[in-house]
Amino acid sequence: VSPSVMTIRDDGRRDSWSQMLTVSLLWCFVGQTTGLLPEHVAKSLLQSPEVPRLLLLATALGLAAVVLRSKVLVLGWVCATTCYVASMAQALYGSAIIDVWVAMSAAAGLACAEVLTIFTCVKLWRDQALDFIDPNAIFVSADSDAGDSLYCPLLSEEKQRDVPRLHRRPSLVDAKRVTSPSQLTPEELQCTRDIFRLLREQQLLGSQNWCLHRLLQLAWCRDLQAEAAVKVYAKTLYWNKHLGLPDVPEERVRWAYRSGLGVSAGRDREGRQLVWVRMKFFNVRAIGLKLAIKNAWICLDAALQDLESARKGMTIVYDFSGIGPANVTTNLFDIRTTLLAVGLSHPSRLRKVVFLNAPSLFNAVWAIGKKAVPAVLGELIVFWPRFTSESGWHDELCEKGELPGYLGGNYVEDTEDSYCDWLYHRVEGLQLPYLQSKAQLP
Repeated sequence: VSPSVMTIRDDGRRDSWSQMLTVSLLWCFVGQTTGLLPEHVAKSLLQSPEVPRLLLLATALGLAAVVLRSKVLVLGWVCATTCYVASMAQALYGSAIIDVWVAMSAAAGLACAEVLTIFTCVKLWRDQALDFIDPNAIFVSADSDAGDSLYCPLLSEEKQRDVPRLHRRPSLVDAKRVTSPSQLTPEELQCTRDIFRLLREQQLLGSQNWCLHRLLQLAWCRDLQAEAAVKVYAKTLYWNKHLGLPDVPEERVRWAYRSGLGVSAGRDREGRQLVWVRMKFFNVRAIGLKLAIKNAWICLDAALQDLESARKGMTIVYDFSGIGPANVTTNLFDIRTTLLAVGLSHPSRLRKVVFLNAPSLFNAVWAIGKKAVPAVLGELIVFWPRFTSESGWHDELCEKGELPGYLGGNYVEDTEDSYCDWLYHRVEGLQLPYLQSKAQLP
């Protein structure tokens, strides 16, 4: 296995050695358990040469599946484990039927192992090639015929001129923040005062510039409940320090959005700001955990920099059309961290999360995993019942003109930096804890 697969990445990739250790401990537990078997059972197992061989094969495939996060390797691990269990049964009980079944399973497992070896080599080569891609290269846009993948960088100026650019969004809308207490209701004004007092008492103010609008945003993140809002901000500071988000260069944020990951959109039927994410441009290995969370936080903050959005909140839309294995992770640690850091620890009024064009498998997985997600977050997630290929699919979500440009709406860009320019334009002047100093901004 390539050494680069085992290395902790600066962009926040999970250390695969910890996952290998977890699997190894599980196998040690199995070994200790078999050591407690009766003596005659242990002797029967040792007399069968297929048992240790299949155990070794299953262990190797299991470790490779965890390290490389490959569904194909998981399938091979299932085959090898099935053969291993069948061999144990044959060694213990003996049966002609089991003999035939073991022979067939073993043959299928060995054939699968050979095929998986090829898949593994190809995947390792592809991952290695990704490490040499220039982060500052301009990638193929969503409208290009050359492809949509992060693995297709356009490095030459001649090719860059041939790439159709996205059209420009209407304008860089200035942030219309609250500047006077007279703009607030009595309830809002009292809550902002309580929040400022609690932040000062708990020494959470720091050296940052707390403008009135930022206090209002924090107040509405928990429906004008001051104590609950301050707890959210304490979690923001925890994750910011724990993940080291200020150390993630702002140039990396801009690089991630150049591929078309985030696109401009208008407002939904309730008047909430739409935050639109195209998941087929979210390459798990290339972006990583830290950059993903920092990107999400700046999107949320940018969307809330006006009085109407701060009060009504926002709707996040994840478009899953065109996704592949590179856009999905099975790392439960990263999934949990993302849910906690983005869904529960950022001072934003999140009202709805829409999964658009989600594969049917996602619905089945969500039905099982929903119970493990905090109820306050699980209630916000909606699997949109209609696909974008259907006529009138957006009627209940928003008007057609509020859609992103790639879906026929009015919100479009002309350069790969337009959306990121809008993000930084909206948060300009705010001293957010996860952003670097103004001198370092791109």
